[in-house]
Amino acid sequence: MAATSATVANVMMVLMMNLSSVTAVPDAAWSSISSASAPSVTRTANATAIASFLMQISLPRAIISLLVARDINGSDENGHMPRILIQKQKKEYVPELERDITIVKAHQYFVQDATKPFSTQHGTISVKDLKAKDGSVIKTSQGKEFVIFTPSFIDLWRRLRKQAQTIIPKDIGMMVAETGISRDSVVLDAGAGSGALACYLGHLAKKVVTYEIRDDFLQNIKENIKSLGLKNVTLKHGDVTKGVTEKNADVFVLDLPDATAALGTAAKAVKIGGFIVSYCTQVSQVINFNNAVRKDERLLFVRTTELIDRTWVVDENRSRPDNKGIGHTAFLTFVRRIR
Repeated sequence: MAATSATVANVMMVLMMNLSSVTAVPDAAWSSISSASAPSVTRTANATAIASFLMQISLPRAIISLLVARDINGSDENGHMPRILIQKQKKEYVPELERDITIVKAHQYFVQDATKPFSTQHGTISVKDLKAKDGSVIKTSQGKEFVIFTPSFIDLWRRLRKQAQTIIPKDIGMMVAETGISRDSVVLDAGAGSGALACYLGHLAKKVVTYEIRDDFLQNIKENIKSLGLKNVTLKHGDVTKGVTEKNADVFVLDLPDATAALGTAAKAVKIGGFIVSYCTQVSQVINFNNAVRKDERLLFVRTTELIDRTWVVDENRSRPDNKGIGHTAFLTFVRRIR
């Protein structure tokens, strides 16, 4: 079957963005897709047509399933198509002042639903322009220029509703780097909070199970998981200090007021060679946790670390640390089960 290069490119873009979150298609849905004819697939084709097209180019069943909920143009199940608008800062040299002055300030907007006109302080952007291809320069009703493109996972993740304090990317990055979390990993997470860590790891791992003890946090976590379309993230309501049902996990992250109380549970739940990660904000918590680890013959203490993030200001005339750097957030302790 012939297909345009634009169609194939869009297929691959969706696959790359969603590969880690795909699940198997239910048998009934798969039967429906399998019996579909092979229509000409366009950018606006529905999920059944797209699935039929993908079958003809021999993509696996699990990968095709992701398009049942999200079609080729990035629209979600409600037909919404989020976009990002960027207006870069512009400067101009003024001879009379002998320096550059800002003539256009930098702005960024997140458009939740590109099926409706979007209003800004710089004017309104039409639906037609909101559907322009990525990288296009579009204009508002006031003639102001913006570059438009489709948000990636990180853009959507940063917009999750935060009901509780969340672990920030620098610390998540350290967890992933130290434990080697990948698309084959099964990860457990205790202390879901707003679900931000579980969602981020769900984008990378094969499966994530996150536990939260507080009733008032559960609905927000569910909505955050759903908003990212993550089918491989499961939320459970429970107290992990009393045990979990999962076994042979690759990684268990403990983001709890008392991680030491859950250490026994984590040691049973991870496989031999697996990692336990403690996220503690206080030195006293770290000391208690590390002492408990060293007393447990099943466990090997790897290291405790903190990651300091310092942004720099770099332009034509300056190169210095920013005054708004992020210092200490938490201590990360890495432990392996060896017996």
